Amino acid sequence: MTEAWSMSQASTSHAISKKYTQIIERHNLNLLAAACAQDHLLFEVRGNAQ
Repeated sequence: MTEAWSMSQASTSHAISKKYTQIIERHNLNLLAAACAQDHLLFEVRGNAQ
């Protein structure tokens, strides 16, 4: 069954899935940065800035 597949299909599939993984990780990092920034602002408003 898999003998008919070319090597380029597997390579392309891996590259595409890797691209989407990078997009998801960047999104998660952006969410984390936004949450940290919001926490920092809350501390400043309360007068607990360091």
